Amino acid sequence: ADYLLMGARDADATLFEGILHLRPGHALVVENGALALHRYWDFEHTREIHYAREADYLEHFGTLLQDAVRHRLRSASPVRILLSGGIDSTAVTATAEALRQRETATPRLEAFTYLANGFLQEEWAAIQTLVGAYGTPVHAVTQQHRDGLVTSFDMFLTSMESPHYRFIVAHPPLMTHAADQGVRVLLTGFASD
Repeated sequence: ADYLLMGARDADATLFEGILHLRPGHALVVENGALALHRYWDFEHTREIHYAREADYLEHFGTLLQDAVRHRLRSASPVRILLSGGIDSTAVTATAEALRQRETATPRLEAFTYLANGFLQEEWAAIQTLVGAYGTPVHAVTQQHRDGLVTSFDMFLTSMESPHYRFIVAHPPLMTHAADQGVRVLLTGFASD
């Protein structure tokens, strides 16, 4: 029932009785027949940043975003982007393209997006604006590329430990299409909001 409240649930819970999630930054250690949960990393949430001007916060965020994207662009294989047209994936794509234009070692980028009748149509304008600004090739995966939404839904349910309410039908066909193209590294803005 908790899941029906838009995914709100105990962070440890899964849809399977007796099976719990292993929280991020934790390891489950089995030693001498005993289980022990060990935290090996924690976010440094006590450090506060104070700037005199709002523009300084924006500059700092921009630097952090560029560094994060730059690190993920380093790959022995081509890097592609899952692009919904929402603010998160569009920001990642625009940042990657801006880095590519400034830093010649950054490989050419391409994006995958999912199009179906009535699904993400409102964000297509943002994708077109991005393409106009950077020339990023966008491969629109449609229902014709796969066996349709029912197959996508079935694939999603059988491959995830717990379903996500956003992009429920889009990710399996996008991932499958990317894999069919030989893509091994995908950037996305998924769940960053």
